[in-house]
Amino acid sequence: MNTVLAFCMQYHDGWHIRVKALNEAAQRRGWRMQVVNQPAKGAIVAKLRRFWRPDGIVIVGTPQGRRPLPKEVFGDVPTVFIDCDPALLTPGCPNVLHDTRAICETAIRELLATGCQEIGYVGWYRRTFWCDEKRRFCRETLELHGKSLPEFIPSSREANDAALLNQRLCKWIRSLPKPCGVFAVNDTLAEAVIDAATACKVDIPSDLAVIGVNDDPSIVERTSPSLTSFPLNYPGIAEAALSVLEKRSGGGRERTVLVPAGKLIRRHSTRRFKRKDPEAEAAVEMIRRRACEGLRVAEVLKTFSRSVRLAEMRFKALTGHSILEEIAEVRFARLFELLADDRLPIGALADMCGFPSSLVLRRQFKAKTGLTLSGWRKAKATVNGKREERMS
Repeated sequence: MNTVLAFCMQYHDGWHIRVKALNEAAQRRGWRMQVVNQPAKGAIVAKLRRFWRPDGIVIVGTPQGRRPLPKEVFGDVPTVFIDCDPALLTPGCPNVLHDTRAICETAIRELLATGCQEIGYVGWYRRTFWCDEKRRFCRETLELHGKSLPEFIPSSREANDAALLNQRLCKWIRSLPKPCGVFAVNDTLAEAVIDAATACKVDIPSDLAVIGVNDDPSIVERTSPSLTSFPLNYPGIAEAALSVLEKRSGGGRERTVLVPAGKLIRRHSTRRFKRKDPEAEAAVEMIRRRACEGLRVAEVLKTFSRSVRLAEMRFKALTGHSILEEIAEVRFARLFELLADDRLPIGALADMCGFPSSLVLRRQFKAKTGLTLSGWRKAKATVNGKREERMS
C-alpha cells in the first residue's frame, strides 16, 4: 500500500473539505493518506519523510514566510502542490489549481447575458494570488467587450468592522449604473454585497445581479435572495494531484494542472425577469429549492393568492413555461450533475433528483436525450477520456 503525506500550509475553512477529497481519491487507489496538520517546514518534512518513507507528498496551500521550500526538502519523493501561489512554488514540482480564468469568463458571460450595463469586482481583504488572478481575468474579459472593471477592495480594518464595510459598499453600489452586476471573489464577500444592497434599497436581481465563488452551503441558501455561485471542484483537484503522483511526474518537471470548477449554480441573485411578480418569483425559488425533494405542482400553486388558472398564467408569463416544466428542468439539471459521477448507482438517481420512480425517470430521460441513463454515462466517459488524452 502506497503512503502519501499531505501537509496543510495554512489553516482555513476549506482544509477539511480538501482532506476528505484527498482521502477518497487515495482510497480508490488503495493508498494510505497520512495527514499532517501543520505547515510543511523544511526540518519537519525531512523528519516525517524518514519516519513514513512515503511514496508521495502533497502540499496544500502556499508556503509560509513568502519563500518557496527548497527541492532538497523532498529528496527523491514525488511531490505535488495544491493551490500554491505560482511565485512561491518549489522548482520542479507541479501545481494543481482551479481554472480561475474559466470561472471569471463564465461569471462575466452570465452577468452580461442578464443585461448588466456594467460589472464590478469585489476582492479580498488582503492581497492573495487567487484574488489578483480573478481581478486580472475579469478585467481582461471585460476589456474585450469595451468595458472597464469598477473595483471594490475592502481594507484589513473592514475585515473586523462589518458596519464600516457595509457603509462603504453601499456608497460603491450606488455609484454603479443600473442594472449592473457584481462578481465577488468568494461567497463571504458576495454576502456582504447583498447585505449592503438591501441596506441601501438596491433591488436584487432587478438592479444588481450578484455571483460568488465556493458555493458555501452556510451562505448561499441563507442570503436573501439566495446566491448564485461556483462550487469549487475539490474532488477534481484531489484526483488530479494523485494522478500526478501516480504517473511519477511529481519530481520530474514543473507544470501547472488546471482543474475546472463545478458548473455555476444559478439562484435568485442573478435570475432577472422581464416583469415583476413577487408571488411567481417566490414560486420559482421554491421550485429551485425543493424540486429534487419530490415537490408537486399542487404545492406550488398553493403559494398563489389567486385561482389555479391565473397562477399558471402568471408563472408562464414570468418564466416562459409551466410550473411542471420548471420542476422538470431543475430535476434534470441535478440529474446530469449526478450522472456524470460514475460512483453513484443509477438506481439511486430517481430519489436523489425528485422523480416519482426509476421507471418515470428512465422514460423521461429517453424522451429527452434519446439515450438510456447508462448509455449517456458511457458516452460522457468516452468523451472525457479522449479529452484527457489530448491534454496529456
